[in-house]
Amino acid sequence: MQEHFGRPYSAWLLNAAHGTDHSEVVMHSQPKFMSRETTFETDLHPRLDRQALGEVFTTQCVRVSEDLVRKHYVGTTVGIKLRIQGFHTVTRDITLPEATNDPVAGTM
Repeated sequence: MQEHFGRPYSAWLLNAAHGTDHSEVVMHSQPKFMSRETTFETDLHPRLDRQALGEVFTTQCVRVSEDLVRKHYVGTTVGIKLRIQGFHTVTRDITLPEATNDPVAGTM
């Protein structure tokens, strides 16, 4: 095992397998991202249905913001993913200059 994994890691594996690992157990960690998704009953066109998509996007931003506030989290990157005809996926994101939980941050 030492030849494959190296001495330190193989020693840790052996101790963990025998229940003698004394590392602190981490029960909860802060999530790397939070998201909301919506699936539409009919296909919407990214340009022709921009108003409808914008309304849903705004609603989702508010919901994610409420989740962040409730859990006392903030974020710096806002992303959007659209799956269009043929299951082609288009993604875009923007990184804000400061972490926030404001649903309209970055729109001004």
